[in-house]
Amino acid sequence: MEVERGRGFIGPSGQLLWHLAAGSDLSRDDVWVTNAALCKARDVRLSTGGVLRVEQVKFLAVQACRRRLIGELYAVTQGDPRAVIVPIGNLALQSLKRKRGLRIFARRGSIEEVDIAKEWALLQQNPWTGIV
Repeated sequence: MEVERGRGFIGPSGQLLWHLAAGSDLSRDDVWVTNAALCKARDVRLSTGGVLRVEQVKFLAVQACRRRLIGELYAVTQGDPRAVIVPIGNLALQSLKRKRGLRIFARRGSIEEVDIAKEWALLQQNPWTGIV
């Protein structure tokens, strides 16, 4: 739904998110909303006959979109280390922290630092700096 409309968090999970945000006096106009990947993941049949399952495709999409995501966050925050970035989901967390296998629930309630300016600088040196 989000991909087709070009706006993130408008489905059922988005409705819950904005309902909870309203309880903290936050509206959609107060925050920047983006996705770790901007393409719709689906199973992909390869010419070899193999199939990439949707979870594999999601990970590859996040890898491909990481430069765009970090650039977008850098532009929005201007590299301000006080900016608050809230990843919603495992893949968003993995993209921000540049580490595969991280689980969002394992970090619930925690504060972790991500130097967006440093990540952007790394991507300028090597555009293929991805999730390991």
